[in-house]
Amino acid sequence: IADSLYYDNATVQLKNLETGAVFDLVKVDGNLEGYQRDEGVFAASPNYLYKIKAEDINLQGGESMQLVVNSGSDEDLVTADAKIIEPIVPSENLPNQELALDDYDRTITTRWDHGEDTKIFDLRWVIRYKESVPGTSDFVDKSVEWVLDRRLINDDERTKSTFRFDAGEFFQFLSETIEEDPNVVRKNLRIDISIVGGGQEFQEYLTIADANLGITSSNQIPVYTNLSRGYGIFTSRGTALREGLFLTPTALDTLETGMYTKLLNFN
Repeated sequence: IADSLYYDNATVQLKNLETGAVFDLVKVDGNLEGYQRDEGVFAASPNYLYKIKAEDINLQGGESMQLVVNSGSDEDLVTADAKIIEPIVPSENLPNQELALDDYDRTITTRWDHGEDTKIFDLRWVIRYKESVPGTSDFVDKSVEWVLDRRLINDDERTKSTFRFDAGEFFQFLSETIEEDPNVVRKNLRIDISIVGGGQEFQEYLTIADANLGITSSNQIPVYTNLSRGYGIFTSRGTALREGLFLTPTALDTLETGMYTKLLNFN
C-alpha cells in the first residue's frame, strides 16, 4: 500500500566527515526521473527517492561520508558511514584498442587501477554491431552484453586488478547469444568494456548472502546492514568505460569463418 511505505516529513542528508559540510537531498518521484521501481510486493508508484546533483556535492575519492535520515517522528536518527571509492582507471593497452582475438587459445588480459577501498568489481563487455533489415538496404544498431565476472574480489589492499580469459570464450558467447539468421548481414562490430567497482559494504553484503546457503540448523538467516537502525546498505560505487575497441583483420576473419560464428553472417 503506497500510503504506508513512506514517511511524510522525512529528511535525508549527507555529511562529509572530513570537512563537516552537510548537504540536503531533495525528495523526488523516481518514476518521473527515469528510475522506475520494479514490480513486486511493494507498490511501484510513487517511487520516492532522495537525490543531489554531483556538481552540488563534488564527492572525492577517499572521503568519508555519513548518511543521516530523520524520519520526522520522535524516533532516533538513522545513520551510516562509508568511504567514497577512488576513480577506476582502465589500462589503455590491456587489452589493446585492436583486439587480437584470432586464436581461440590466446589469453586476453584486462587491467585497471583503483583505490584500495574498492573491494568488488563487475566486468562486462558490451558488443555492438549493425544488422541488416531483411528486404531493405537499412541497418539497425544491435548490442549484446557479455558478463565476464560479477564478483571479482579485491581481498587485500591492492590498487591494480587483472582479469584474463581465452579468446575462444568470446566467440562461443556470440554463437550462444546471437540468433543465426540467413536473411541478415551483420557488420561493424565494436566493443565497450565496462568496469563497475563497489565499496567494502557490497562485499560484506554478498559474503553474508553466500553464507546463508549453508545455514540449516536454526533457520535464522543473518541480514547484512550498515545502518544504525533498520535494514539497508550505504556505500559507494563507480564505473569506468573503455569504448570503441575493434577486432584485428585476422580476428575479423575468425569471426566471419570460424567454427563458432560462421553462421552469424558477419562481414
